[in-house]
Amino acid sequence: MVKQPFDEVLSFEEWNSRAAHHREILGSTVNDFLERRSRAAKHPVYDFLFTYYKFSPAQLLAWHPPLNTALELGSSSDAQTKNCSFYKITGNARYLDASRITSRIFRQASWIIELCERIGDRLPRFGCYGLHEWAMVYKAEQIRHSVPLRLSQKEIANVVEENALVCSHYDAYRFFTPAAAPMNVFKPSSLSRLEHEQSGCLHVNMDLYKWAYKLAPWIGSELIREAFLIAIQARRLDMRASPYDLTSYGLTPICIENDEGKISYQKLQKDLSQSAASIRLRLLASAKKISLYSKGE
Repeated sequence: MVKQPFDEVLSFEEWNSRAAHHREILGSTVNDFLERRSRAAKHPVYDFLFTYYKFSPAQLLAWHPPLNTALELGSSSDAQTKNCSFYKITGNARYLDASRITSRIFRQASWIIELCERIGDRLPRFGCYGLHEWAMVYKAEQIRHSVPLRLSQKEIANVVEENALVCSHYDAYRFFTPAAAPMNVFKPSSLSRLEHEQSGCLHVNMDLYKWAYKLAPWIGSELIREAFLIAIQARRLDMRASPYDLTSYGLTPICIENDEGKISYQKLQKDLSQSAASIRLRLLASAKKISLYSKGE
């Protein structure tokens, strides 16, 4: 029997089943990306999740428990966690060794705690209508994706000029064209995330994946997976509302250039924000658990 006062003790069969389930959920998305990469092909929607975000396919597929969860030892086939330097063995169980958490992870956890709490305290805004993608091609000489636009440059310019640009997310705003950037109500920077980020923002909810994997493996792979699945939803919505024609990729456009499209986008944006809220709370709790170890608790 496992003697340590762990939050949870998983039998060998149970945690291997959870690890297999984890790989099953993610397998097709990861394998599709790897297959495209092997033949130097690109997907304008899904590749972003593997190229912009710096978490490798192998890291995403790997399964780890969260801190203070013990895994009962099993057969010699248990190679993934047995050979991992993050683990410690006591009795007949293996668990993540908190003494291996680095000062960098502790700093990251503290920052993520502050970010999540500030976002939670701030009212969400749902009036951007996905116009950041339009601002990225506004009066552009060259567009970012090698897919056709579904409107002319003149029509795109009219949409941008007739609607307020209210993007509050730096990593979207920094890709605005020089002509579009001065039109934005906010001027977010890499140093002002804590002042600007809010839970209605598509990119803020997509970035839950980034903040989750930055705390790997200590928060557990299942939370990282859930954040990744939210990121997929956000990316699909992002590109459906863009001025790109992605019908050949199976994505029907959300025509935010008209009132019906705006209503549709805003509903989906709110639904996504609600789904992401529970992930953010779990991320906050996990970051706080990591932070406790920095205090020796």
